[in-house]
Amino acid sequence: TAILPEYILVYSGITIVILMFFTRLMRGILISIRQNVSIFYIFLYLCTLEIIPVLVIIKFAISFT
Repeated sequence: TAILPEYILVYSGITIVILMFFTRLMRGILISIRQNVSIFYIFLYLCTLEIIPVLVIIKFAISFT
């Protein structure tokens, strides 16, 4: 007899993780801009270390379900 259904806890946990990810991402971009890092390097960083691994994880998760 749970007070909240389990799916609400799962969705709220996923939402918190996504918000933390985007907060970290935006903080990194703002620090890079303040340090006069080239926009091209910021773009390369986002593609190689932030976006592509998430897309690969999503693809594997979808293929296994």
